[in-house]
Amino acid sequence: MSIAETHASLMSCGKVGFQEPQEFPPTDEPESSATKELTVLKHHCRLGDYAGHVFNNLELHNTDAPLPKLATELVELLEEEDSDGPMALAIEFITNRIRNQGGDIDSAMAKFAVQAYAARNQVCHREAGHLVIAEKWDDLARRISLDREALPEILPEDQIQHLETWRRILCYYRDRYIAQNSNRKWQKRDDESLVQLADTVSTPGDRRQSSSDSDSDSDSDSDSDSDSDSDSDSDSDSDSDKGSTTIGQGQIILATEAAVPSS
Repeated sequence: MSIAETHASLMSCGKVGFQEPQEFPPTDEPESSATKELTVLKHHCRLGDYAGHVFNNLELHNTDAPLPKLATELVELLEEEDSDGPMALAIEFITNRIRNQGGDIDSAMAKFAVQAYAARNQVCHREAGHLVIAEKWDDLARRISLDREALPEILPEDQIQHLETWRRILCYYRDRYIAQNSNRKWQKRDDESLVQLADTVSTPGDRRQSSSDSDSDSDSDSDSDSDSDSDSDSDSDSDSDKGSTTIGQGQIILATEAAVPSS
């Protein structure tokens, strides 16, 4: 299978709507490891959502059973316990409830679907996403750094032109989850620090708003000068005060621009 055929097949997995499976001419050559990996990936892409729906329905119809939020955790618990353990009994109870409501499901099918969904998540989300869930912040920072360095090898040919954009996307992901503390250790970024991060960013829209405010002040000064019969020295002092306010706004904008963290 050529690189172009492999890429085309992978791209078809992410398209919206039904897609006919791509067929390749038969060959007498033994199946390569790359072809096997592609077959597994296509299987997860096409069928993973179906299995995931079963897992989500277990949670939806669960009112009192202590099921984990992650399919991978549920599979681990099922593997550790006996066939009549608490997780197995919980699934039996939930599937009975769904079946009483007309659903064609039993505990064996539910367990199979959960295992399939967990396997799909390990293939498709086993890196950054799982590190976030596990709250392994140093590992997450290292993974993102490695992925950024490997982008030229990871990206297909038609994405190389977007290399810098992908780097920005990875940095954006990192900065929304983690930040370095005073000891240069990575930790979870809290909501307050996210607000502080937003306050340091000055966008063109911010500058346009500041300029608009300054223009509004100037127009107000002109109207005041034309309509007022007050002492000119007082007008001069007022204009001077407003001018210093405008300069202050400009200084704030420049300071915030300098504070934007480089990626």
